[in-house]
Amino acid sequence: MGGRDYHLQSYPHHPQSNVVVERFNRTIQEEFVYWNEELLNDNIAFNKKLMEYLTFYNLERGHKSLNYQTPLKYLINHCGFSNMLWTLTTT
Repeated sequence: MGGRDYHLQSYPHHPQSNVVVERFNRTIQEEFVYWNEELLNDNIAFNKKLMEYLTFYNLERGHKSLNYQTPLKYLINHCGFSNMLWTLTTT
């Protein structure tokens, strides 16, 4: 698939084997959970706010590893058109 190796399994208690996911989890903790701890007991409100944050994270927030582009902008510039772009909906 595109000449890249894809990660299928991690060893328990070995975060170094999955650094991208571990970094993403840390970002969610630091940028979202820490600032929304009052929602931890309300799953519906927490999930709604988390979806808003993830939309911001992917569509508006620049990422250092992507030369400060948003993930969506990077996808469009480097991967061409994707049907996945049409999955964002609001209810």
